[in-house]
Amino acid sequence: MSEVPLALVWPNEDPFLLVAPMRPDTYVRIQPDEIAALKQAISNGRVAVITGPLGIGKTSLCKYIVDELMNESLSTNDVSQQIVPVYLSGAAYRETDDFLKGIIKELALDAGKDRVTLFNILTSWPNEHKEKLAAVIDDASESGANVDELGEFLRALADVENIAIVLNGEPKRMKKFLDLNPPLRDRIQTEIKLRQMTPDELKEMITKRAKTRGVENFISADAFDELYKLSKGVPRVALKAASRAFELARRESKKIDKKLVKRANHVSFWSRLFRRK
Repeated sequence: MSEVPLALVWPNEDPFLLVAPMRPDTYVRIQPDEIAALKQAISNGRVAVITGPLGIGKTSLCKYIVDELMNESLSTNDVSQQIVPVYLSGAAYRETDDFLKGIIKELALDAGKDRVTLFNILTSWPNEHKEKLAAVIDDASESGANVDELGEFLRALADVENIAIVLNGEPKRMKKFLDLNPPLRDRIQTEIKLRQMTPDELKEMITKRAKTRGVENFISADAFDELYKLSKGVPRVALKAASRAFELARRESKKIDKKLVKRANHVSFWSRLFRRK
């Protein structure tokens, strides 16, 4: 029986797109100990901080934990064990009031009231709800809001029973933000520092993605080595390189191997020659 040409089975959907609509655990590196520590801090109503360089997976981890908390809350009838997560993109906000209104809006409440009324809604959360509230703020230290005001707001929110806060940001910016807000820093229960992937972790991430489209057998072992060299273990860079390779392989009806990854990502002879080992 003749082999079926790859062109007939290559899907149109790219499994390596950063915003691919798939299960959260296919776009974030699951590290059980860190996830457990993050959940524990949220359950305790404390502050958790996630740091790491650009493209390392901070936003993906935040979105993953929000999805996890929502799914877990839906799976239990015990209201006291349920957690209501709200996700905010901190870099989009310019004032502390924007964070306050953002949380209120995510709770599907009227954000058109004055600042005092809105803040009172949050501080009265334990009296009105048995569920815990988790405010997950992506790129918190990238906001244009006044640092002192934002730090005081988050500190006050962290002191409300049954309200937890998760912040993420680039290490130096986050350290500066927290150093300017010692009371908030003192309330941190868990700090997660995301690192570059190992070669095995990169292979696991790429393979897990490829399986969502049934193309895991179309990637050669040496392709993973090349993707690791190109990305140095940074997830976002690895996925972009894999996405370019996927598009070229689909057009040419070929497997993704080391040579194709290089061609797709325009790796020249000279850049290969002087690339750091």
